[in-house]
Amino acid sequence: VPWRVYLNYGDKRLLAEHYDSAKRWIDYIRANNPDLIWAKARGNDYGDWLNGDTLKLEGFPSKGGEVPKEIFATVCFEASTRQVSQMAAVLGKKDEAEQYAALADKIRAEFQKKYIGADGAMPGDTQAGYAFALNHNLAPDSLRDAMVTKLLAGIDRYGGHFSTGFHSTVPMMDELVRSGHIDTAYRLVTSTEFPGWGFMIQQGATSMWERWDGYVKGRDASRGGEFQDPGMNSFNHFAFGGIGEWMFRVIGGIEMDPETPGWRHVLVRPRMGGGLTWSKASYKSINGEIAVWWKLEGDRIQISVTVPPNTWATVDVPTIVAASVTEGGKPVAAAEGVTVGGMVEGSQRLSVRSGRYEFSGKVR
Repeated sequence: VPWRVYLNYGDKRLLAEHYDSAKRWIDYIRANNPDLIWAKARGNDYGDWLNGDTLKLEGFPSKGGEVPKEIFATVCFEASTRQVSQMAAVLGKKDEAEQYAALADKIRAEFQKKYIGADGAMPGDTQAGYAFALNHNLAPDSLRDAMVTKLLAGIDRYGGHFSTGFHSTVPMMDELVRSGHIDTAYRLVTSTEFPGWGFMIQQGATSMWERWDGYVKGRDASRGGEFQDPGMNSFNHFAFGGIGEWMFRVIGGIEMDPETPGWRHVLVRPRMGGGLTWSKASYKSINGEIAVWWKLEGDRIQISVTVPPNTWATVDVPTIVAASVTEGGKPVAAAEGVTVGGMVEGSQRLSVRSGRYEFSGKVR
């Protein structure tokens, strides 16, 4: 939490206040697990909570969704250690930054040795396991493609659906985008079948649930009835609701640059797909409102971008012809406040200062 606050506001005070306790937490885990695999002292040990194995629906697999808890815990150990190193660097603690970065590297090496086979296979063969290893950069570069293939096979085994829980769902969505499987990601996010966000809406949801199956109309009593566990069944919960942040980044195209905390630099790169033809998103940053609106019209995409004061943005305009990109109806090279870069992954890259811009480019 202190790290995310720092990224959003550029304020180091929470990092300074919580750094010692964060460091003690890592030292505690290491003291109990000197081989760097988090097998001991895991507390309540919920793991990737509310994964597919916890769902109660006829025909849905009861096993095969939960990533082994030791794997999940070790992923968290490495990620937290790496974050402590980053905190130390920001606070000017160079020696400790290097110390915890080296520890994170050792945890990564032990993780690979214990959990990733020569063909990229992982114990449990779960969607979540591959998503975690890929998303936290624990997978060797040489095996990333093989592990993405296994992740996709895991989705296929569940009939094109999730088996992921609280912690692994958004990382899996991120890795589908990162590996170029944007259509699979959009199919998952827009599906109205169980389990998924569209299914929640079909069941009458007006906010995102704690459980994929919080309510299932007509579910028989042998599976608990229409409502899942009444002792823990929120209908307005962050866990699977975390997809909202993914939607802002991927669909809306508003993305933070972690190298410039406080939203001083914004990455604007909407990813088209899934049959969507428009998106409108805005975020009230510490510097002011960032807004991105895009729409497909005929063979062109229109993108309106608002960049607040004391902020600059890198804008990727999807296009098949770099020379077709305009701002306000004029070639971008002649636009005030715009610096033209090169083509990057099918988009014309532009750098813009504060202001409002109307870009257009040929996409078909």
